[in-house]
This record gives sequence, structure tokens and C-alpha cells, in this order.
Amino acid sequence: MQEFIDNAKESGKEITWGTSGAATMHATIGHIFFDTHGIPHKKVPFKGGSKARAALVSQSVEAVFGGVNTVVGFEKDIRALASAGAERDPMAPDLSTFSEQGTDGIDFTGLMCLFGAAGVPDEVKEDVGAAIAHIADLKGYQKYMSKNDLASFYTDSATATAAQDTMFEVMGPVVKEIIANQ
Repeated sequence: MQEFIDNAKESGKEITWGTSGAATMHATIGHIFFDTHGIPHKKVPFKGGSKARAALVSQSVEAVFGGVNTVVGFEKDIRALASAGAERDPMAPDLSTFSEQGTDGIDFTGLMCLFGAAGVPDEVKEDVGAAIAHIADLKGYQKYMSKNDLASFYTDSATATAAQDTMFEVMGPVVKEIIANQ
């Protein structure tokens, strides 16, 4: 990743980069990354990660911020440089995090969450949480997720809420700036 940063700065040009959407988590992480390192950049939003990946492979953009799963099958064409998150992505354990490579502030990942209406009784929340934890632990489900290059794990409500609060705190101002500049 340091080589990418150094080359981008030395080039003196604006780096074009793709993402799966204009104000997605990946787009926000891209803004944080380039702004943190003082690299001039221009985001090119696509409708989905596979279209952003295609732009990278065809060299229409110079970088992409997207899911680790979009690299699978394209390892000869794409070099993954880092993953967001406090820990390494379970689907790419050899890929170091941004933090491990000296870029702080991107040590979170987006969780897939199930939301319910306000006022759902606590016992229902607990039952649903237990059912989700059970499903995430099923060997067949884990095999299916792994086959599709996706991680499978369960995070309890309190941990997920804390992670979302951190994401909002870090990403909220960036998203507001993105929206204001469109």
C-alpha cells in the first residue's frame, strides 16, 4: 500500500478511483484514505462492485474501493492492497488491514444487520438473535458463504450497535461532505 501511496503522490496527478456507489461505505472509506494521505482524487461511482471491478481491470480507473469478494477470480488482474476493519477479513487472512499498514481511522467494517420495528419485545429480539447465531454457525451455511467468498459470523446486538456508532462518527461528516459536493 505504501508503494501505491508514494506513486500516487509522486505522479502529481489526480487519481481516478471507482466504487460500488456514490455514498456507500466503500466510497466513504476511499475518501478518507485519499484525504488522509493528501492524494488528489476523483471518485467514479458505479452501480455495483462488479462494474467498478471491470473498470479497474480495463484500466478505466486506477484504483477501486470495494469488497474483498470482488477480487476473487481476478487475482491475476487485481492486486488487493489492504482491507478495512480492526481485524483481517476472514476471507482474505493474508491481506493486512489499513491500520496494520499505517492508515488509522478505517478500522471498521459494515455489518449486515436485521432491523425490526420500534417496540419489538426483548424476548423476540433475543429469540431472533439466537436463531441468527445458530444459522451463522451451521456448517452448510458457512460452506455456502465461503463458496461465495463471503465471511460468516454472528455479532450480538450491543457489539453491532457500537460498531455502527463508530462508523457513523467517522463516516457521517465525510458522507455529508460528499453529498454537499455533488
